[in-house]
Amino acid sequence: MFSQQNRKVQKKNWGMDSGGRQKNVQIVKPFLIGCRSKPMESSVPDVCANDPVDLSLSSGNSAPAGSVPQKQHTHRWCLYLRPFDNEDLGIWIKKVQFKLHESYPDHIRSVTQYPFEVEETGWGEFDVQVKVFFHDPHEREVTLYTWVRLLLKDNDPRRYSSGDGYNIWEYHDEFVFNEPTTMMSALLNTRKPEAFYKYPEIDYGKLEETTKEKIGVGRRRVLKEIEALKAQYEEYEAITLDLTAHLASLAKPSSLQEPDHANNAMDSAADQNMENFSTDL
Repeated sequence: MFSQQNRKVQKKNWGMDSGGRQKNVQIVKPFLIGCRSKPMESSVPDVCANDPVDLSLSSGNSAPAGSVPQKQHTHRWCLYLRPFDNEDLGIWIKKVQFKLHESYPDHIRSVTQYPFEVEETGWGEFDVQVKVFFHDPHEREVTLYTWVRLLLKDNDPRRYSSGDGYNIWEYHDEFVFNEPTTMMSALLNTRKPEAFYKYPEIDYGKLEETTKEKIGVGRRRVLKEIEALKAQYEEYEAITLDLTAHLASLAKPSSLQEPDHANNAMDSAADQNMENFSTDL
């Protein structure tokens, strides 16, 4: 729920242009978006009219022709958009719209207050479009994408396990507001801790350090390969210069061949003289 001060910020008459754009101002708000899921102790009947994605497919929008889709919901899942820091996103977010698979009744779910979450059960996986609308009408909505994931894949870099038996697929991102309006700036700077704030279940500080270490290892390996390629290039360049010099020496007449040319000329002159002498006789 909003405090009286937050309501005043939202309800204030900011004018037709929301107070105008603030030049050279940028405000960044980190957030988490993803899905939590876990198998149910007992399955429940699937009452959906259409069939969601078969677990054996892992992608797509329908089961293959002639197959018999599973009719029991086997997993409980939760889609969410959460703040990274402890703050009430509802101060500046008006609505979050989750577009589920069309097999779910009312598959476009709009959540108008924090927490911005949708909980359901199911047996299939699918991608989800998420639209975020802001209280400032001059800020265009932002479209994000996440997934409903149920299957465990060991090579999935975005999968983590929680202490309550849920598997987590999420990523960290940021809303970047460049030159927001005066109204939006006031809303973004109105910080209100959230009583039901859920601390990130993933240690992103440790993840950042691990990622930096991996990048460092990769960078050192690449630099080593570059140095090896440079040495190889210099070696090939030296060989090329030697071959070029050798070819040039073969194409140029040497000084040892010059007397041979002179002797040939003298022999030709002598032959000509003998031919002339024979003619005179």
